[in-house]
Amino acid sequence: MLTAVNANRKAVFDPSTCATLPGIERYSDDATLPGAWDLILSCQVLEHVSAPDVYLRKIGGLLAESGWLYLEVPAENWRPAPGSEALRAAWLRQMLRCRPLLMAADLLCTASRIKLGRLPPLGFVAMREHLNYFTADALNAILTNNGFTIDACGINRAGQLFAVARKFATSQDRIGNTAAVIT
Repeated sequence: MLTAVNANRKAVFDPSTCATLPGIERYSDDATLPGAWDLILSCQVLEHVSAPDVYLRKIGGLLAESGWLYLEVPAENWRPAPGSEALRAAWLRQMLRCRPLLMAADLLCTASRIKLGRLPPLGFVAMREHLNYFTADALNAILTNNGFTIDACGINRAGQLFAVARKFATSQDRIGNTAAVIT
């Protein structure tokens, strides 16, 4: 995604050992990550963060005045069928008593969710995958509460929930010549 951004300086913050593409700086220690970025892309990260407010305030601190944030998270809104909550809870309690049954149900639920886009009857979402789940309203609220003004929020062409937000403006609005990706 960063390769498509027209910027004089591009960087990636990634604590892994993955190499970057030519012309893209790499930072693996957040203590060395410079600030004053005009644009930060945070894609598929916020759902994994244990303290989303802290993460967003840290990103705000890395942005230039009136800097932009593109934030993307999975659009997952899984709910049991109406009226099935009690039966589903009883089923989950039984599975917790039998590890092989729980593992088989986990595999079935994950495969169904990924391949079919829905949970099977009495299915569940394994909480090991994501710590946070967001709706558009929740994404708007957490960004607003952490120093951002929302310019757009919704579902993008890839089916992901996104927000385009700006750090609370303190000077002229602009998109400059630096961009970073937080992975």
